[in-house]
Amino acid sequence: MKRLIAFDARAIEGNYSGVRDIAVGLLEGLRIYCSEVRNIQVVAVGSSQESAVADEVLASRGFMEFGLPRLAQSMRASAIFVPRQTAPMLRTVPTYAVFHDVGFLDIPGSYTRDRRMRATTRWAGASARALTVSEFTRERLAARGITRSARALPIGAIHDYRRTASTSTDGRRYLLYVAAFQPHKNVERLVSAWEQAETEGYDLVVCGRGGARESAVHAAVRSSRKAESIHLVSGLSSEDYGALFSNAHAYIQPSFYEGLGIPALDAAAMGTPIAVAGAAHLGRVFADGPPGMIFDPSRVTDIARAIEQLLHDPSSRGLFSDHAKATVRLTDWVQVAREALHDFGK
Repeated sequence: MKRLIAFDARAIEGNYSGVRDIAVGLLEGLRIYCSEVRNIQVVAVGSSQESAVADEVLASRGFMEFGLPRLAQSMRASAIFVPRQTAPMLRTVPTYAVFHDVGFLDIPGSYTRDRRMRATTRWAGASARALTVSEFTRERLAARGITRSARALPIGAIHDYRRTASTSTDGRRYLLYVAAFQPHKNVERLVSAWEQAETEGYDLVVCGRGGARESAVHAAVRSSRKAESIHLVSGLSSEDYGALFSNAHAYIQPSFYEGLGIPALDAAAMGTPIAVAGAAHLGRVFADGPPGMIFDPSRVTDIARAIEQLLHDPSSRGLFSDHAKATVRLTDWVQVAREALHDFGK
């Protein structure tokens, strides 16, 4: 008789995000892994009748609190798998929860809805089998007293992009940054650094969605003397998003905090020259990089220096590209699933 895992697939039904990317990979990896071991079956549970992945659909109201655990109990599931840092209030079967970051605790005020995130994160840490997207997040969970028994998953780059010509459709070369407009993403300081740096002949493209600093970011761009070379884009299709990565001349990540940092890892794996803030997970991943690959995100002059190296210094660009590609690999989701279920049934 097969043992069942009820997988919360709601993140896959939502808009594009890092959480969604990881949920997609986890579900794919779990299904392949479980088909190989033959005695486990994954049942994806969503809340949308239009879901392309859900095997079962529940009402969105009370989904996590009661709906999912009651369904798991009725189908005699052996576990619930939640690809984000929350867990059901009703404990009917063991729950696996995936923790992405605790930046809302480490840098208070830099995240929206941090009060709710605090509550769900602490509850999941106390009631679930904790998995993390990085070793950095695992350590921060322990340091914050949330859980000391979390297991870090071997997650690297998510998307298999390939580099092409480093220009946009109109022939302009550009520096890329992907970020929501939240305080910890540091977009306004990047705009200031762009204004300070030598950027003749290049554009800055910031691809992201709204957030607490959206109005401030737009105001910073409008007031910049280089406003014509700064482009804020959003709502791209997956094809256009992939093309944006493939054609980028370089990638920069000036954020103060990343539990994983998917866009930077994607750019690194494809060999795009990148420079990142020396903070959180990405600061660790690229700690041994060439001089200039890591910078202080609090200093506009340091960000400006990184911009100039990425745009104009062929030697630095080559070193950054080689180190990035040698450091980051595309995620093997079957291996991730194997690690995630290391204690399944125990």
